[in-house]
Amino acid sequence: MRKFLFAMLFVGLAANPLFAQNELIGYGERHNQINRRAMQILSGWSLANMAAAGIQYRASDGRDRYFHEMTLMWNAVNLGIAGLGYWRARHSLHNLSLADAINKQRGIEKLLLLNTGLDAAYIMTGVYLVNRGNDITREGERLQGYGAAIILQGSFLLAFDVVYYFFHTRNNRKLNAILQRVEISSNSVGVRFSF
Repeated sequence: MRKFLFAMLFVGLAANPLFAQNELIGYGERHNQINRRAMQILSGWSLANMAAAGIQYRASDGRDRYFHEMTLMWNAVNLGIAGLGYWRARHSLHNLSLADAINKQRGIEKLLLLNTGLDAAYIMTGVYLVNRGNDITREGERLQGYGAAIILQGSFLLAFDVVYYFFHTRNNRKLNAILQRVEISSNSVGVRFSF
């Protein structure tokens, strides 16, 4: 009987870290899934914009031609960023520690908040360029076209980053659930599991 109880106690203690690790694996998989999906959306947006702008570029002139020119350049950069982001999101997070998960979560949230600030700056820069283009005759059409394109791209990126941030903060709930079970005492650290 004692051997049985000891064996059950040992199995129970050994299984606790496995439950926590499985939850971390689930968190990591969802983290990467969100990133992959976001990069697919950004790639799709970029490719669609590049295709439309490439077709319209030859058929337009003046302000519209500059709009399509900036759209092509902007989305070439977006496509590169999306490709790199997708490549990074392919890597498995199976060996993710709790500290690594916390750092990844904080990192992505900070990055997305920084991006939303940059997106707002893009929009304001676009508005400035359009207004500046109205004030001058030489290069005015270029400023107006570039400004309008930057307003459009910045607006999309602002909405994209806000939604992307929302999905990551929802995934953070899983991480918080794990953290709520960590107990620290004066002589040990443990994880409490409730069934």
